[in-house]
Amino acid sequence: MPLHRLSVQVVVALLLIAAACWGVYYSSLSVPFYLDDVSSITANAAFRNATLASLYDTYGLRVVGYISLWWDYKQHALDVTPYHITNVFIHLINGWLAFSLAYLLGRQVRPDAPQLKLIAIATLCGLLFVLHPLQSQAVTYIVQRLAALVTLFYLASLTAYVGFRMSRAVSVKALLLVIAVVMAALALFTKQNAFTLPIVIVALEVVIFRSLSVRYIVFAGLAALAVVVAGYLIVPDTVGPFLTKVDMLTRENKDMSRFEYFTVQLPVLWMYLSKIVWPWPLQLEFDLRQSSFAVWQIISAAIGHVVILGFAWLAKRRLPLVAFGIFFFYIAHLVESALIPITDLAFEHRNYLPDFGMFLAIATLCVSTTTLLPSSWKMQYKAAVPVVILLLLGYTTYIRNLQWQDPDVFYKNEMALAPTDVRTIHNYAEYKLKQGDTQTALKLLDKMYGAAGGEIDGVMVNTHLAVLINTQQYDKALSLGQKLLESWELAMPARAVINSNMGVIYTNLQQYAKAKPYYDKAIKQGVLPVNSLIAYAYTLFVLNDLDNSEKICKEILRVEPGHQKAKQLLGMIQAKRQG
Repeated sequence: MPLHRLSVQVVVALLLIAAACWGVYYSSLSVPFYLDDVSSITANAAFRNATLASLYDTYGLRVVGYISLWWDYKQHALDVTPYHITNVFIHLINGWLAFSLAYLLGRQVRPDAPQLKLIAIATLCGLLFVLHPLQSQAVTYIVQRLAALVTLFYLASLTAYVGFRMSRAVSVKALLLVIAVVMAALALFTKQNAFTLPIVIVALEVVIFRSLSVRYIVFAGLAALAVVVAGYLIVPDTVGPFLTKVDMLTRENKDMSRFEYFTVQLPVLWMYLSKIVWPWPLQLEFDLRQSSFAVWQIISAAIGHVVILGFAWLAKRRLPLVAFGIFFFYIAHLVESALIPITDLAFEHRNYLPDFGMFLAIATLCVSTTTLLPSSWKMQYKAAVPVVILLLLGYTTYIRNLQWQDPDVFYKNEMALAPTDVRTIHNYAEYKLKQGDTQTALKLLDKMYGAAGGEIDGVMVNTHLAVLINTQQYDKALSLGQKLLESWELAMPARAVINSNMGVIYTNLQQYAKAKPYYDKAIKQGVLPVNSLIAYAYTLFVLNDLDNSEKICKEILRVEPGHQKAKQLLGMIQAKRQG
């Protein structure tokens, strides 16, 4: 095919992907800040007077993602639209990268295939990426930009690497290799699932370039394992603590073993796969626990995954793009949906990167099947089914964005899908509080305890007790606090919140002797908010413990130099000492 015709077709494909992307996500530009958007962006203390160094100290391996959020905050503060424009633009670039990578992989495995077929596969892959509703959470929920941004760097690195492997000119190879390394580094400092990139490159070499033998990979893996085992046997005092440290660094949930987390993720992955086929309804919070799946469900899920991976392995020569797409999906899920225990067992945005693999496999099968249809069929007939599917996917994404636009609709949908999930209940209660509907919020907060038990955290308890305190329902707040403290299931930070609130209640009731023991316990159990600390300091002042009262005031002023109540209390302490 002449180069100019190829260029025109590529430009048309890229413009089509862009039009589709902005068409379905235009309705997301007015979606308000939600949930973690507040703590991570609008009320994030780390963004005040931030520098690149301070952001790195705070966020470490996620610093690049938070730099992008901080930059938007610095430029636009609480104007939500620019944040969404950035997210949609990142999503569009990812759609273009999906197109580019799919096209290059097709050229590598089928250099003699018609260019139109390769462009059709790449275009369908790109359109599926930007239109599929399962991708929407990483785009519309602002703080999940990290999932989209790591995908941008990840796919850019892979695209550059494939270009490096396919190029012959030394200068071009060198440039592409540098780009691949830089993009990989940016991915690693955006989100931890970028650590799967080397494994995907191995899959590329095995399936697409056929340069690595399985024997070599198995031998290298066994050799690495042998080195670790030998090190542990020879110098256990050194290797043992190192492995323990690695274990602690590669887990978020300390209450679940890797095997337990892995077994839960087996059916969760099938849930994700089913949403690729039937992406409705969509939700933010999933009411899932370790006990949510029966043994037979876990075993069935495991067998199903083995069948799919077995198919991919057997088909890697006849259908290399399909095989690589399947391997990509599973490899990209390794960090969040395999062996690294995370507190939340499922989130839709975790599919954003892995879904590229499935979209590549689906696009390849779809176009290949279409080309097998009788040549007498007109092109529009052959394209009818994919076009209808894309239109339905786009419409579903548009509807999902409309749900996000209206918080009341959004939270009602969440409650309908996860009515016993404690965080879903709490999130809806917080929204009702902001709307001034205190009675509905209190009913929801009361419902939390029967729904989740030990899964309640300090933030949720604080919300409930704070509402009762603000509405001067002190007897109910004291009764609830005492009941919760008698529950052994609550974690220590939650106990700190309850004890500090109990102290605040007794301070408000001017029963300072009763307040002090609660503050004393709370400060040993966790970090107290400033409003609790100033109440503690005042209680100590009334009880004539001036030294500790002064110490707390100075600690408050160290964190918030302009805190007026702390300054006033210091003045009162000085006056009391003078007599």
